[in-house]
Amino acid sequence: MEFWVQRLHEALDQVLDEMGDELKERFDEDNEDGTWPATTKTELVQETLERMQFLIDGRLSGFDPQALEPGTSSADVPPGAGNLDFIMEDWIDAVFVRTFLNGLEEMRRRFFTIPAMVLSDRLPPAVRVYIAQATRCYLFGLFQAAAVLARAALEGALADQLAPPNSRRQQDRKLESLIRDAEHLLEAADLVAAGDVREVGNRAAHGQVVQREEAGRCVATVRGLIGRLYPVSA
Repeated sequence: MEFWVQRLHEALDQVLDEMGDELKERFDEDNEDGTWPATTKTELVQETLERMQFLIDGRLSGFDPQALEPGTSSADVPPGAGNLDFIMEDWIDAVFVRTFLNGLEEMRRRFFTIPAMVLSDRLPPAVRVYIAQATRCYLFGLFQAAAVLARAALEGALADQLAPPNSRRQQDRKLESLIRDAEHLLEAADLVAAGDVREVGNRAAHGQVVQREEAGRCVATVRGLIGRLYPVSA
């Protein structure tokens, strides 16, 4: 696998080199009067990638006022914040590709730790969404989000299972109470594991750091518990 990742990195570097030639030519044309300092193609490529990364991080996480242009209000961040006059789609694509390539090996390792699960037709739609998104977040390295969503999936599944017959799901019950009342549905070890999902999910929801192992354990546990709560007939 490492061989192919290296080949893909080399291909990306070649594309960036070609894009750098075009960028350097355009830069030199715009700077015929020598107004700006001379710069090499390598410097232009690196600077452009860094600016695209700043734009991506700002759009996803919020712009740091200290990193904006002087006089720019953080309350009204323009599309070109971070010294960007326009969005360069090809360069943004390059940043995304490089980011995924750098994380590909770890993503593959995490993928093989996720147990397979057959979904019952009785699984509530919201729970189905929560566990699917929790699994994808774990795969892509978003560990806090994975823990929060895994907790939400467990809470939704237990609330659905413990709801009185012919009633709506118990929306207002807390997960701690639901786990305590699920003794007739799950084994003792499962209840302990459910408590662990609750604890890790609570920490994640309150902004505390969740480690990869903890997020993976939450996702795997909830997938297993859902399989036991909603068995699929042979």
